Amino acid sequence: MKGDDDVQSDGRNEPKVNYNTEFIDLQTVADYYDIDGETVKNWIRENQISGKQLKSGEYLVSKEEFEYLKKKRDQDDTQKDIHELLGDDYSDDWEVEFEE
Repeated sequence: MKGDDDVQSDGRNEPKVNYNTEFIDLQTVADYYDIDGETVKNWIRENQISGKQLKSGEYLVSKEEFEYLKKKRDQDDTQKDIHELLGDDYSDDWEVEFEE
């Protein structure tokens, strides 16, 4: 989806329209991170990720930024490093227990 001038401003940060920017829909981002769409909307509202809201109410995220974030996440070796350190004691389903 290409950028257009169908942009709604929140009055604080007027989105700059770049007609060469491609956008993806909010649900694609939510599905990738296995979260709900409201979380992605909050990220956009809080300027944690670049996005815009159309006059129709639909939220879009910059495809370029999404691809960058995916690449950074895919390069994160934390889980692999923990698995190597813990060996057979490793579990990717951690439950934290607190002593009372």
